[in-house]
This record gives sequence, structure tokens and C-alpha cells, in this order.
Amino acid sequence: MNWNKKYISSLVIAFLSGYGCAKLFPLHKSITKETMVKEYISLGNKKEIYKYEDMDLFIYADGVDPNGVYNRPNGVIPNDSLAVEMAKIVLFPIYGRKNIEYQRPYQVTLVNNELWYVKGSLPEKAAGGTFCIMINKSDGKVRGIFHEK
Repeated sequence: MNWNKKYISSLVIAFLSGYGCAKLFPLHKSITKETMVKEYISLGNKKEIYKYEDMDLFIYADGVDPNGVYNRPNGVIPNDSLAVEMAKIVLFPIYGRKNIEYQRPYQVTLVNNELWYVKGSLPEKAAGGTFCIMINKSDGKVRGIFHEK
């Protein structure tokens, strides 16, 4: 009988100490608005006291940045999947995510190995038109955005 009391009391003490530790040091903390980390901080538009072109001449002997966009053999947008992602980034704020995703599958064409032409498509007998966007392969600049009927 005496042994059972010691055994039960040690089990109770172990349980209470384990429960107390679990309350003090939880394994999973819930993320609230106060603990959430921002993905980025916008610093806005600020004026600089120098021009980037002038600074490049001082930094690089031949005036060409070896890591710049124009020294990439396949360009900044080397493949069709990246061209589609770039198109989505540009078009979602303009036409809306739902509208652009409705126009899948996208038709992607590389014109003269220098210009990505991404166009939406609609199901047969659907009313409306599709988006079109042209993106430079070499530097990622958007050359044009329009909507076809």
C-alpha cells in the first residue's frame, strides 16, 4: 500500500511538472498580427544626388557592368514560363487576377529570339477579348500591353 502511494504521487508530480513546462514553453506559437513579419518595407521614391550612368563609368573601366542585364547570353527572361510569370505580375493589377487566370491556357511566342509575346485565350463561344503583352527577352522591359477583341 505504501509503495502504491509513492508511485501514484510521483506520477502526479511528473504529470503536473510536464503540464507546467508545456504551458510555460509551448511548442507551437500562434502567429498574430503583432508577431507577423512583413515581406518587404517600402521606402518610397527618394532623390539621389548622382546619376547612375555617371557612377557606372567610374565603377567599371569599360563602362559596362559585367553582371548587368545586357551581358546575359539568354537574357533576363530566358524561357516561356518566366515570361508568363512576368506577364501575370504586370497584368494582375491592370485586368484583375480572376480575369487573367480565366484566359488560360496562355499562348506564348518568342519573336525573333528577342521579344516574348504572351496572349490569353478564351473558351469557344465565350464573349470578350484577350490580353496581349510584349516583353523584351534581353532586359525584361514591357514593350506593350493591349486587349484584343
